[in-house]
Amino acid sequence: NLLADQPLIERLTGGKGGGGTKLTPYARELIATFHRFNELHRQFIDRFAEAGNDPERLARILSRTFLTTSARNQLPATLLSIEERGLNGVLTLSLTGSHTIQSIITLKSVRNMGLTVGCDLYAIIKSSDVTIVTTPPKGEEAMNTLKGTISRIESQDETDEIAFALDLFTELIALMNPKDTAQLSEGMNAYALISPKHIIIGL
Repeated sequence: NLLADQPLIERLTGGKGGGGTKLTPYARELIATFHRFNELHRQFIDRFAEAGNDPERLARILSRTFLTTSARNQLPATLLSIEERGLNGVLTLSLTGSHTIQSIITLKSVRNMGLTVGCDLYAIIKSSDVTIVTTPPKGEEAMNTLKGTISRIESQDETDEIAFALDLFTELIALMNPKDTAQLSEGMNAYALISPKHIIIGL
């Protein structure tokens, strides 16, 4: 407790055995953050191992490591498939864990970026393009629907910022109008909706 910014251990008094101690919410957040960074480090090392002695793939991995954009959501992904639909390509992406999403970009962009099945990339999503709802929509097959948990809600001026955990290692940020978040609360299981047309691909 003396070295931390906030208390990590809380003393309990009374009870059988004379009380004890328990972790504070801040301590649990630190532990969760450690596990997240540990998993990201493991993924980083695994990607380098997969590249082997291929200098071009190593260069792509390094460039992705230092990718900088204004979008709040930058999710590492692997390209599973490319389906041609007219002038567009429907990309199916695998995120960390068992989550998959689809992105729609032009076939010209697919060729210009040199996208191939199995390549590593980023799914880049503006926070204003993420909507959190309590029940999955019906008849919205074209919409990416991701199940997760609301980990944090913060109100800023006339906007609510929602942190949405897909799993222990992947989090989305959504910016929504407060009138659309009245039924949402921290710790609630919910769904993130993202249009495939709003997912930008980065390398």
